[in-house]
Amino acid sequence: MTLNAKAKQKKMTKKAAKRKTKLKEKNASLHLSPQEKTTRKIARSLDYPIYQCLIPTKLFEYGIGHLIFARRLSNDRIGIAAFLVDVLALGIKDCYYDEVPEATYHLSIKDLISQVDELTEVEPNFFKRLILEVIRFARSHDFEPHPDYLVVKKIFEDVDETTCEEIFTFGQDGEPIVLEHGCHDPHCDHDHA
Repeated sequence: MTLNAKAKQKKMTKKAAKRKTKLKEKNASLHLSPQEKTTRKIARSLDYPIYQCLIPTKLFEYGIGHLIFARRLSNDRIGIAAFLVDVLALGIKDCYYDEVPEATYHLSIKDLISQVDELTEVEPNFFKRLILEVIRFARSHDFEPHPDYLVVKKIFEDVDETTCEEIFTFGQDGEPIVLEHGCHDPHCDHDHA
């Protein structure tokens, strides 16, 4: 075999090995659990800038609301972590992560939530501190955050909450308030009977 033929053979072998590795990775990703897929998406999102951190203006008045932590991804997409937060007792009641086109973010997610309460933009360190403090309060009364929180919280792992000096007051006089129907909104129309 000539030197040129050997080099060509070596190059083809290297290409085949590379293709095989890519195929293995692709097949492995097909067998990931939804939680593993979300974890990978969130990990990739950390390479992108924070877009918005939104909290309901009357969160502490109503006692419950959706908080949004968003990152601007490539291709006009937004990575959204949404947290349903109960500041009166239960802490993180629900949370999820999704990636949507920017238009969908503005029209659906933000507008839907703002129909319940106006949203206020806050600094990322304020947002993370609020989340961590409400969890600490809820845990002190034996309420654990939603199981998905362990994955979704990674969206703000690069934020330093210690630079926020805000002091939050949860519950009523430091004690949790849990209503039977699970809602703290004074405007709630649930049947309380």
